[in-house]
Amino acid sequence: MAAELSRLTLHEARDLVAAGEVSSEELTRACLARIEAVEPKVHAYAHVTADHALE
Repeated sequence: MAAELSRLTLHEARDLVAAGEVSSEELTRACLARIEAVEPKVHAYAHVTADHALE
């Protein structure tokens, strides 16, 4: 499911969090996992602070 979460639109993600179907932490972890998977190829981020995102 993590791969699916990282591909949601912002509105879809908001609706799932609001409905209690997914937690904000699950959503954040899914997005961080996607960044980790593709960042070496795309170089879209200068710096990723996963620990701050999860606070």
